[in-house]
Amino acid sequence: MPRLKHVNYMLIAQSESPYSVLTEARQWHENLAAARIALAWRLRTKEDRDRKIVLGKCLKVTDLQKEFHTYDFIILLNQEYWVRFDAKQKLALVDHELCHARPDLGNTGAQKTDERGRLVWRHRKADLEEFAKAIRDRELVQQPSLLDPVPPRRSLNVDNATGITTDGAVGTNTV
Repeated sequence: MPRLKHVNYMLIAQSESPYSVLTEARQWHENLAAARIALAWRLRTKEDRDRKIVLGKCLKVTDLQKEFHTYDFIILLNQEYWVRFDAKQKLALVDHELCHARPDLGNTGAQKTDERGRLVWRHRKADLEEFAKAIRDRELVQQPSLLDPVPPRRSLNVDNATGITTDGAVGTNTV
């Protein structure tokens, strides 16, 4: 019998608790009020060749994907780590991923629309200084590293002052 292929993603039902975290984090992102955001689990995440692990990722939905569903963004959450996070860590992670989502503004400052009347969105790269300031201002981090309570399993390159990996993810160093 052939081996079954693993499916590494699973849409999170809107009735599940991560959507409560998303709702709470959206309070700081008024510019995303009209954005349709889905959450999905990333299962069986492995380290990359630099020994980093992704805890979350914000994906802008493509025009082709919008033909199949109505979302503007999908936020992938690393299920293995999510279950070990406390409430503030979960909120900080979702808040960080929302920082990547932005309306695409035209020359007049108004949000662009496509030929089908849908709002146009963009994905922006991580601004680590802005994110570090946001998590301090929102009092989401009280310790040097966001994930200190989580028993480390993998080595990450982390700024110990902010708890953010050099690639923009939230992480911790192993000791």
